[in-house]
Amino acid sequence: MKKRENLEAKIAANIEKITSLNIEIIELRKKTLLLSDDVQWFKEKKETIGRGKTKKEVLVGRIHWKEDFKDENNGEVITIERQRVVRVDGKWQ
Repeated sequence: MKKRENLEAKIAANIEKITSLNIEIIELRKKTLLLSDDVQWFKEKKETIGRGKTKKEVLVGRIHWKEDFKDENNGEVITIERQRVVRVDGKWQ
């Protein structure tokens, strides 16, 4: 094998490793979203979306967390509960 072919083979092997690692990272991130603890929690429930003839029921998965903000006027800390849709009918968003 020539030197150029050898280097191209190494590049192709490294690209394959990177792709594999990216897939693994995505799966691990999905698992962290499904974990529930003091910082963040996951809930799924059926919700009705649409109107009239397009109305349908879907299973919506959301992550919930709390964020603290400091009021600049009086220095009070305000806690707000946030949420984000991460799955609809089992499909990741």
